[in-house]
Amino acid sequence: MVHVVDGDTVHVDVRGQRRKVRMLRIDAPEMNEAGYREATRALIQRIPRGTRIELEYENERQDRHGRDLAYVFHRGENVNVEMVTGGYARFFDRYGAGRYADGFRAAENAAKAENKGIWERD
Repeated sequence: MVHVVDGDTVHVDVRGQRRKVRMLRIDAPEMNEAGYREATRALIQRIPRGTRIELEYENERQDRHGRDLAYVFHRGENVNVEMVTGGYARFFDRYGAGRYADGFRAAENAAKAENKGIWERD
């Protein structure tokens, strides 16, 4: 089961334990930044409260804040990549690009070209 916190963070129940998951390889706007509400709403639409998801990990399993670092999958779709595709988050590769780097790069380039979300130009 899942509860969306913001555009790149969710709480999930894993074997009866509540875990805070930072979605791997994406960076969505923070509170008080442009696009925060839109990113949070978009993630809620993709994985509404109570939705069953699958988590997939890379080598680094937690960040310095103790949050799990994972790709979130719903119905076979990589939600992390979908958030970038919609322009709700950037591809965040500061700590490495990961196994889905090509998909993230293509998604970000398309969102930029289409002026979607955080890439929207006035």
